[in-house]
Amino acid sequence: MHSKIIDPRRDGRFVFANRGSCSKTVSYLGHEARERGEAVRFFHQERTEVPTEEVKETMDANTKGLRKQQEKFYSLVLSPSQSELQHINNDPTKLQAFTRKVMKNYATNFRLNDGRRLSASDLLWDATIHQQRKEKEGVEKGMNKPGMHQHVHILVSAKDKIGEYRLNPKGRKSHFIFKD
Repeated sequence: MHSKIIDPRRDGRFVFANRGSCSKTVSYLGHEARERGEAVRFFHQERTEVPTEEVKETMDANTKGLRKQQEKFYSLVLSPSQSELQHINNDPTKLQAFTRKVMKNYATNFRLNDGRRLSASDLLWDATIHQQRKEKEGVEKGMNKPGMHQHVHILVSAKDKIGEYRLNPKGRKSHFIFKD
C-alpha cells in the first residue's frame, strides 16, 4: 500500500490547490466517473453516497478561522498494490471499509495541545475511488495503464468537524506523525 499527502506544488498545483475552494479538486476527482457516463460517487465515515455538491459545500464551509494563505483541506491518496487488490478481489466496498479504518487511524494520530486525541467522527472528509491510472511519460502518455489500479482519493478538511482545531498532517511531528 502506498499512501501520500498530495503536495499541490509538485502534484498538480491547479487541480489540487488547497488554499481556497475545493471546487476544482472535487471536479477533477469526478472526471473518471463522468468519462464512463456515471454519477460521481463520494463516501465518508457514515455514508456511501455523498453528492458532489454536498462535498463542496461542507468542505468550503469548514474554514472559519483559517487565513487566506493557509490550507483549507488536504488531499490524500491510498494506492493498493496489484497483489493487495487481488487479495480483496478488486472489490470497491472492501476498499471503502479499509479507507474508513485508515481515517480512524489518521484521526487518532493527531496530538492536540490539550492532550486530547481525535476520533474518526471528529474529522470532516470525503473520498472517491478511481479505477484507472494513466501513463505519465513516453509514447503511451495519457493511456490507461494495464492491470488493476483501483485507488482512493480522500479530501480531508484542515479543521475538525466543529471547527475548533486546525489539523495539519504536514505540521510539527509532535502534533502528527504521518508514518504512524
